[in-house]
Formats: sequence, structure tokens, C-alpha cells
Amino acid sequence: MADDRVKSSPGATPHVPKELARQLVLAVDDSAARAPIRIGLHVEGGLADERYDFDFEAWGTGVASSALSCRMTGRSPQPKQGTLSAKELTELLRKVDVEALAEAARRTPRFPPDSLVGRLEVGNETQRVSVLFMADPEQARSAGYEPPRAVRELTAAIYDLAAKQLHEKTVAP
Repeated sequence: MADDRVKSSPGATPHVPKELARQLVLAVDDSAARAPIRIGLHVEGGLADERYDFDFEAWGTGVASSALSCRMTGRSPQPKQGTLSAKELTELLRKVDVEALAEAARRTPRFPPDSLVGRLEVGNETQRVSVLFMADPEQARSAGYEPPRAVRELTAAIYDLAAKQLHEKTVAP
């Protein structure tokens, strides 16, 4: 017999990876606390002849890699791996709001066909937050789902670092 009292909403506060949040606060000023941190952004989608693929990963050690392919604009620079300066890494770490990202991770929009879908991940060796979002601002507005501020600010910082690394004016969709 079915239980008619099934809840349609969560019964507890969303899980916030407290160790990851604590480590990120320390990592802003402590290079030893940075080492196990990884920040990644992967965006893909679009119609076949407008396909967009973007990958970025940065590790707390300062190593970062970027790759971009955009058929619509013809951008397809060679993927690059290099080292972020201490200042660049510090600024990126300051953009991470683990609590806001954990909240955003709870809400996954319905993605219309051919949407650009982004996956933003922040983690260490034991905890990770992964947020799915509509990565094209125009698509997100028309679908009624704009990513939260924490996602927009972190992805903007990532796009800026990747553009610099790939020697492109912009890498954003």
C-alpha cells in the first residue's frame, strides 16, 4: 500500500561540505592548504555546426589547463597547460563560495535541447561540489534559469584565466 504522506521537498538542510569550505578559506593565505584543491569547469552543447566545448581545470598547486572549441566562431586554439601566478590562484580561490555552490547544486534546471550545459566542480581529496547550469546567458534567460551569482562570478573568473592562457580575447560562449 502506498504512503500518501510522501514529501515533495527535502526534509533537511542541504549538505554543505564543511571541510572543503574550511580548507578553501585557509587556502587563500596558505599554499600548503591549496595543494589538494581542484576547480574545474566543463561546458558543452549547441547544434552540430554551432558546437561549443570548453574545459578548464586548476589545481591548488597552481597548474591549470584550458581547452576550447567553438564551431560557430571558429575558435579552436591548441589546448594549453601552464601555471597560474600566486595572485591569479588567490583571486580564483576568493571567488569560491562553497555554501552558495552547494545550494545551487540542489537545483538542476531542465535543459532544452541543444543548450550549452556547464558543470562547475570544486573539490579536495574527500569532498566535492558539482553544479550543473545553463552556460549560455541568453539561453538561460529565455528558459527562465539564470545561474546563481556564485556560479556566474566563478565561471567569469575561470573564463578570464582560460582566455589569457589560450591567448584569446574571450572564451565565454
